[in-house]
Amino acid sequence: MRFKIFREKQGGILQSVINEGKTPKWYWHLLADNGKVIADSGEGYNSLHACKHGVDLVKGAANNTPVDED
Repeated sequence: MRFKIFREKQGGILQSVINEGKTPKWYWHLLADNGKVIADSGEGYNSLHACKHGVDLVKGAANNTPVDED
């Protein structure tokens, strides 16, 4: 697995719908070994630093997060 951090494209559909022409936001995806997205940031970050912090939070919580089964 690996994380991919990216910035939305200026003038793209994603930006015009989500961000309404403001500064492009940063996002992350967690990719499986086959390249498929298995998790995403769910929100845009205003800075690369904040996006990396979000990745670090996910990395740190992974071992301690309980799993609920129905």
